[in-house]
Amino acid sequence: MTDGVLEVLSAPAITHDRLRRLQEILEALQQGSIAEPEAIEKLQAEAPELDAFLTRLRRDPAAIAAWLTLLLALISFLLGHEGTTNVQKVTETVIQQCVHHPQTSRLPRAP
Repeated sequence: MTDGVLEVLSAPAITHDRLRRLQEILEALQQGSIAEPEAIEKLQAEAPELDAFLTRLRRDPAAIAAWLTLLLALISFLLGHEGTTNVQKVTETVIQQCVHHPQTSRLPRAP
């Protein structure tokens, strides 16, 4: 369901700067500075490894806002907890809760 998102975000090779750039794209989307299609294109350019996840989002327009908000939350969490060995477990738990509670796919976009 996550199409490798956990592996990409928690991989040892991903840098703080790269996570920060992904965060900036998602924050621009939340603030309305860019539209969803542009955000997805920028995310794909910055992290081609997320292509399967982002392609799935394009097929489910009703869930785009919720999943991109979750992605922002995960990235923000990872940036705030660098060096924590339990980050992947916490991230997996959050995603599993969202998958098991489909109403999260109907979350409104943050103002």
